[in-house]
Amino acid sequence: ANQGCHIQPTTMIGSRILIVLTELLFLILCSNTVSANRAMYYNSVQPSGYRDSTTMLRSRRSSRHLSPGIHSTTALVGRKKKKTAVKEPVAISSTPEPPTVSFDDLSPVGKVIAGTTQVVVTTALDFVSGFFSGYLLGFVVGVPGLMFKPLEPGVPKVFMTEMKGRVGRMNSKSMRWGKGWGGMSAAFGGFKTGVLVLRNGKYDTWNEIFSSAAAGAWFARKEGPRAMLQGALLYGGMIYVFSGAGRRGALPPEEYTDAPVDF
Repeated sequence: ANQGCHIQPTTMIGSRILIVLTELLFLILCSNTVSANRAMYYNSVQPSGYRDSTTMLRSRRSSRHLSPGIHSTTALVGRKKKKTAVKEPVAISSTPEPPTVSFDDLSPVGKVIAGTTQVVVTTALDFVSGFFSGYLLGFVVGVPGLMFKPLEPGVPKVFMTEMKGRVGRMNSKSMRWGKGWGGMSAAFGGFKTGVLVLRNGKYDTWNEIFSSAAAGAWFARKEGPRAMLQGALLYGGMIYVFSGAGRRGALPPEEYTDAPVDF
């Protein structure tokens, strides 16, 4: 009886230890299975970007626990990839410039049409500019007559009638001045362009001399051929003398340099 009582507590303690170890082993196996199933679930459900970001977070967290001189390989690779990702500049296609055509490249018919158009347009523009200049000058000169010069001295008239007559007189005078100045400007500009066309686009001081001689002959056209010749010699000779062509002989052509203008 004493021996049985002595063996029973030992057997109970051993069986109790065996049960506890079995329970611990079962708990460890269950925890590993749950962790594996959870990892498989997250890998199948979550997107790749989330996994990449999670991996980066893990690598950054692990790099914090490293020594100051050691850095994470994953973080360094990510930084290198970011630095090397440079966008290449997009090439802009340049449109080809249109070919330039000079006066010499035109045919004889094209030169006639282009030259006539240039002469007509230049003459019209010069006439308009000269007309307005002459009209304005005639208006300024006619202001004293408008204020102080009566239509008929010693004859009293109504104020409105008198002023209307004075304004009409000043307007007639301004129109005469405008037509005269417009004709002179159109003659000089038109003949200058005509000489330029006849000389095949060549421009120098001789253009001024020939165009002035033609303008002098045009101004004296109502007085006969002799007056026209005298006018041509007078106008052309004056430009010839003042330009210094007599002292220098043949005049070199004037040169111009094209430069871009910034607006």
